[in-house]
Amino acid sequence: MANIENKVFDNSLCSNECKKNTDSLSIKIKDLKSKLSEANNFIYHYKLAVAQLEGRLTEYKEREEKYIVKIRTLEMYRASNLDSIKILTKELEEVKLEKDGLDGKLAGLLKASKNLDHLIESQRSDLIKEGVGYNVVPPLAADLYLSPKKDLSWTGLPEFMDDTVTNYSRPSPTVVSTSVEGQNKDSSTFEDVASPNLTKPFVKFVKPKDSKPESKSKEQETPKKSQVKYAEQYRHS
Repeated sequence: MANIENKVFDNSLCSNECKKNTDSLSIKIKDLKSKLSEANNFIYHYKLAVAQLEGRLTEYKEREEKYIVKIRTLEMYRASNLDSIKILTKELEEVKLEKDGLDGKLAGLLKASKNLDHLIESQRSDLIKEGVGYNVVPPLAADLYLSPKKDLSWTGLPEFMDDTVTNYSRPSPTVVSTSVEGQNKDSSTFEDVASPNLTKPFVKFVKPKDSKPESKSKEQETPKKSQVKYAEQYRHS
């Protein structure tokens, strides 16, 4: 092309109009060449962008697959949570019903307890102090029952005196002899030697008339006298 152009330009036979047309064509060719280079550049960048888009599209597809798996997993969790919510709702209703029943029983027990307290307060005596408690049967009197002991009222001592005994004389010991010789023996021997088998002293009891047991307070008021002093008085008498 350059040789031809040189030849054309060097051709002296070419007219002015031909030169103008040649110049205009050269300009157009240059413009087309620049546009072609720009188009090639655009195509290159376009292909590069397409390659990038394809890479991103592949990445997006991989992410989509992962997201689909996650979505399915979340849907499974959601279904499981819905089932758990239904079960918990049912259990909550049962617990509410049970609570209502227990509240009714508790109210009944509180009412019964209140009625029982009212009954106890109505039966409690005014003499009973607050906080002592409730006793349907009064307790037995303390220290009013003495342990059984030997009857020593025949001794004549004041501490062994009994109101129900009228005769305090000690019976004399009797010895029965089987032979005539035993009857003729001196009575002094029988007085000196005590028989090993003595009979029990005879005590006559009478039924008390309208006798009332003395209270514990009276027993405590009367001081006990020493037995030793009474024994000494009995020896001197």
